[in-house]
Amino acid sequence: SPARRQGKAFKVLLGGPTGSGKSSLLNAVLNRFGNRGSKIAVFLCDPRGPKYKGAFLGDRIVVQDHTSNENIFIRSVSQLGSYGKKSVSLLKKVASYAEAWGAEIVFFETIGLGQELSADIKDLADILVWVALPTETDELRLMKGGAHELADAILLNKIDKEPAFRAELALKEYFAKPYFAVSALTGEGIDSFCKFLEEKLNQKSP
Repeated sequence: SPARRQGKAFKVLLGGPTGSGKSSLLNAVLNRFGNRGSKIAVFLCDPRGPKYKGAFLGDRIVVQDHTSNENIFIRSVSQLGSYGKKSVSLLKKVASYAEAWGAEIVFFETIGLGQELSADIKDLADILVWVALPTETDELRLMKGGAHELADAILLNKIDKEPAFRAELALKEYFAKPYFAVSALTGEGIDSFCKFLEEKLNQKSP
C-alpha cells in the first residue's frame, strides 16, 4: 500500500512474459499520460543478460516515440540475475533519482515468467500490473498462483487477435481484483486502464 512507500512518485511495475506486448501497452499509456504535462520516468528492466540484448533493445525502440518529450525520461536498466533484494535496492535508488528530477509517475517494465517474478520486486512499486495473453490465462495457471497472485491488476492484451471471454471467465472466478481486456494495436480498453491508474494516482496524492 502507498502508506509503506516513502517515495513521492506513483510507481507502476508492468510485468509479464516475453511476447505479451508490455512495451506496446506502455507506449499506448504514455500516449495518454504524456499530454498531461506531468513528468514521467520509464525504466526498461532486464535481468537476463547479453543473450537477450536484441529483444531488450527492441523494447527501447517501441517507446522511443516519446524521447523528444522533455517530460518523459526513458532509460534501460540491464542486469544479470533474478530480482532479489539487491536488484530491487538498485532499482529503488534509480527511482529516487527520477523523483529528484520531479517525476510524478515512474513506470518499471520488467520480464517476469510465472513465479520467477519475486515478492521482492513487488515491494518496489505501488501497484504491480501483470500483462498476459488470453490464451495463457486459464483456470489452471491462475490457480497455480505466482505472478497472478502478486498482481494488483491484470491486462489481457492482444484481444484483437485472440478472444478473451474464456480468460475473463477464469479471472472472474479466481482473480478478485481489477482486470482489463485491452489491445495496444487498436487502443481498445486502454482508456479504462488509464482511468484506473489515474484513480490510484489520486489516492496516493496528498
